[in-house]
Amino acid sequence: MEVIVAVAACVVTPLVYRSLRYHFYTKVNCWFCQHDQRVPFEQQNSFICASCEQYNGFDESGGYNRKIPGQHCVVAVKPTRRFCTSNMKGSGSNGLCDNCNRQQEIILRRIAEFEPSDDNHWNEEVEIYRYKLNKAYPLCVRCTFVAQDKMQQEKWLHFGCECSCKGQY
Repeated sequence: MEVIVAVAACVVTPLVYRSLRYHFYTKVNCWFCQHDQRVPFEQQNSFICASCEQYNGFDESGGYNRKIPGQHCVVAVKPTRRFCTSNMKGSGSNGLCDNCNRQQEIILRRIAEFEPSDDNHWNEEVEIYRYKLNKAYPLCVRCTFVAQDKMQQEKWLHFGCECSCKGQY
């Protein structure tokens, strides 16, 4: 009799756990801005960050686990803005706010002062250093959109719609 109860408990416990698990929230961390938030369990690998509004959902290879429309070429008369205009005034004509311009100056100055530990691997070392600096001195959300918009405009000017998604539409 005790064996039957033990076997039943071993069978029922995982089933109860799985059925109840979907009713609770789980803590997730945004890959882009490192913001922690709670989302329903079934959305732990497919959610939009409440802080930076970026989609977080990745497959085993590191790509998105669903199609993101903004990543594909769309033929347009002119590029469209995806953010509201802000009262933030930039010191330069690049569109970045004063704080982000200062942080970019710090990054550029530190890269200019960079000394590799091995001159034969300078490119690899400077890219790792640049990555760490960009993590330490990130752009604000608004300026990230400005920079992405600027890169998209440059891509459009130089390549037209000859990007990697050619022929998908």
